[in-house]
Amino acid sequence: MKRCFLVLGLVAMALQPLSTPCLAQVFTTLDDPLATGSSGIYGIDGNNIVGAYTDATGGHGFLYNGSTFTTLNDPLAGPRATSATGISGGNIVGGYRDANNIEHGYVYNNGTYTTLDDPLGTGGTYVTGVSANNVVGYYLDANGLHGFLDQNGIFTNPSVPSALTTIVSGISGNNLVGTAVFQGYLNGQPYQYNEGYLYNGSTYQFFSFPLSNTDAFGVSGNQVVGDFSSISGSNESGFFSNGSTLTPLSDPLGVNGTQAYGISGNTIVGTYNDSNNVLHGFVLTESSVPEPSSVVLFGLGLGVAGLVLRLRASKGFLR
Repeated sequence: MKRCFLVLGLVAMALQPLSTPCLAQVFTTLDDPLATGSSGIYGIDGNNIVGAYTDATGGHGFLYNGSTFTTLNDPLAGPRATSATGISGGNIVGGYRDANNIEHGYVYNNGTYTTLDDPLGTGGTYVTGVSANNVVGYYLDANGLHGFLDQNGIFTNPSVPSALTTIVSGISGNNLVGTAVFQGYLNGQPYQYNEGYLYNGSTYQFFSFPLSNTDAFGVSGNQVVGDFSSISGSNESGFFSNGSTLTPLSDPLGVNGTQAYGISGNTIVGTYNDSNNVLHGFVLTESSVPEPSSVVLFGLGLGVAGLVLRLRASKGFLR
């Protein structure tokens, strides 16, 4: 189902005199046909899309190749089941919750599931992205959440300077994206806020909407997608960055929020929450995104305002 609407530029309107986007964004809903509850999309590579859905038996991952849906269930998963969060070539990554309620990552290739856990993840490991044989995600220990990069079994922990917490959510070649949590102050009182980031191996680029928390989830070259929500508690909206500007993305059926999770070439994928708060997947072609001249410049930051970390328990897990 394709739906076309004119973007009203919720952020641009707040930053007048910037111009309002006037080109149409065309969203297509894509749900696994076996879903009786929620269905979401979390990763894309070319024509292949991965995500998760729920039915009466629990949660399941899926692969969609443009014509056929294939269900993914890690054999070690407990009743809360499996999610697929990233794909690169023949490698699919995601996570599962075991019978003891502990989160684990996995890599699926050619019919074989291989568990992938950060050795420091005493409280669980969440795998969020893959590029070739390199895998990213985050883990939980007694001190909180920490991002990781796994390069052929060698784990490192990227850390954004001055950030309280660094999460890694996506990878494309040498580029990493994720969320950094910072400390700010308002009227002498401390606040924590999020900024999405892109790290190319030497420098960081941050993505910020005014008075909002921002997360970066997917990357393809220098193109980045993610979501943001205002500190006043409004619903999440997605965003797209082409390297110099930010474009808000809001599925017209996503009255309870839109999240952009993946990008490959000129295609963006993600999820939206409908009026019944049921999750659905969407596909959006970049060619229908407004031109850079009509969208909001990024890097404005939050100043001293913000809220606590909004990261989901695991990108792609349907609770």
